[in-house]
Order: sequence, then C-alpha cells, then structure tokens
Amino acid sequence: MEKRKKIKRFCLVFCFIIIFLLGIGICIFLNSKRYYSPQYNSNYITGINIINIVNKDIKNKYQFVFLSDLHASILDENEKDEQIKKFLIERRNLFASSNPNNCSVEEIFEEIINYTNNSKADALLLSGDIIDSPANSNINFLRQNLKNLKTKYLYTFGNHDWSFTWEYHTQKAKETFRPKFNEFMDNLEVSYLEYKDLIVLAIDDSTNQISESSLEKIKNILEKNKPTIVMLHVPINTEYIKEETLKIRNRESSIGGSGIKIEESTQKAIDMILSEKYKVFYIISGHIHINLQDKIGAKNIPEVISAPAYEGKINLIKINN
Repeated sequence: MEKRKKIKRFCLVFCFIIIFLLGIGICIFLNSKRYYSPQYNSNYITGINIINIVNKDIKNKYQFVFLSDLHASILDENEKDEQIKKFLIERRNLFASSNPNNCSVEEIFEEIINYTNNSKADALLLSGDIIDSPANSNINFLRQNLKNLKTKYLYTFGNHDWSFTWEYHTQKAKETFRPKFNEFMDNLEVSYLEYKDLIVLAIDDSTNQISESSLEKIKNILEKNKPTIVMLHVPINTEYIKEETLKIRNRESSIGGSGIKIEESTQKAIDMILSEKYKVFYIISGHIHINLQDKIGAKNIPEVISAPAYEGKINLIKINN
C-alpha cells in the first residue's frame, strides 16, 4: 500500500514538472513569435520595442517598423572637402562607440531593411536623423538602402539630417541641403501615408518649430477625419519627458516646454494635433536618444519616443494585431 502511494506521488510530481516545462516552452515560443522575425539578427538589432495598439475606429490590421536617430556618417574616399571628410570621421566614431556590439550603421540599417521586409510591414517610418549630415556619401547610403525596401516608407527631418555643424540650420542649409531630400519625401514639411481607415502624418519640427506654411497642410490632412498617427522628430513636451530628458541632457529637448520658446505657428500645430476635433490617437518621435512614453492633452494621447537606432534599437507598431 505504501509503495503504491509513493508511485502515485512520484507520478503526480513528474506530471507537474512536465506541465511546468511545457508551459515555459510555450511562453518562450509565443514571445519569440511576438518579438522576432525569422531573419532577426541580435548582433545588429539589439532591441525591438513592441507597441500594441487597439483602436475601435480602425477595422483593418496594420504593422509598421519605426525608428529614429541612426546618425549614419558614411566615409567617402572621393570626398574632396577636407572639412566634411574630417567631420564624417569624427561623427562616425562618436556614435560607433555607443553601439553595444560594435556594429556599423551600414550593418544595422541593412538589417533593419531586411527585418522590415521579412515582417511584411505596411511601411517603414523614419523619424529623422537617419543620416547625421547631408554629405553626398550619406545621401547615397540612404538611397541605396531604401531601394532594397519592399514596402512604403515615410521620412521626416531630424535636426541633423540637413545640416553640418558649421551650417546648422542656416539659410544656406535650407536652400542647398534640404532640397537633397526631395527624392525621399513628397513634401519637405508635411507628408503622409493614407490607408483605408488610417493616416500616418509626418510633420517637420526639426528646428524645434513647425512652420506657418505647414499649418494648412496639417489641417487638410486631419480633416480627412481618419484615425491618425503623428510622427515628429522632436517630441512634444510633457512634465515627465522634461524631467527624464534633463537627467541625461541637462537641457530641455522637447517642443512646448519652458526651455524652448516656440512660435505661434508651432503652438497652433500642437493645438491641432491634440484637439478633440481630430482623430490623432498616437504620437511617435525621437531626438532624445532614450525610450520614453507618456500621455498628453485632454485625450491622453500616448506619445512614444524611440531609443536611438545607432544602438540597434527599433520599434514594431502593431495595430489591432
């Protein structure tokens, strides 16, 4: 009798262990399906922030790869300008030192393109500072990689994309360097992707301002009355974003805070984005180089700031998936 009890107890313990191990295996499987594509390479993409969104006004399913701040500086032996050549080397070394696996931006961006293709994303969302300056080698790098993309993309300016430090946001930079991006954007100030029941709206705020000439375009797109994700480079300020930014930067780096005086046109644009009249339900941005999330405005719109792509960090936005 005692022997039977021991056998029964052993069987129960054994079954419990098997069920427990099966449970762990299922969890690992589900998590791997959620976070990684079959072609995921952890050497290059070091982290994927999954952003799950459910919106009752959107009937379809969507998936977007979203990144910011790759800061690519591509060396070019044919570059004749010594100042630009020196600048490319300095900036490349600066950001390379921050990559945990010592990967180059060429390797990282190629893997991001592959990941986007393999995940069958509806678009690649590029939230600025993908390149670190408008050097010809950087423009060529952007062109060559985006040619390999098998889906749409949406690009908005970062503060570095279109300027060198010695021509930082000058009139010359506006007239000479910004037009280089015409091949990557339908409009240099405001552009968007439109789907049956969704819009992704990119607005240039790379100067910490949104121009007066952008306002009518923004209004016309928002008045399409579709659920809208707004993509910026510089985030809209909240108290939490301000506090977290000051910890690492010792200065405010979001528009609308006390540290960055904004023009009337910028405030009008922010008011439209946050207005209950329109269907903006998410804001995505970069610039600060850390991953943050907060809610903003009367509608408590989530605002997500991306960690920098030069560290191999990207985001996967899943809507109704």
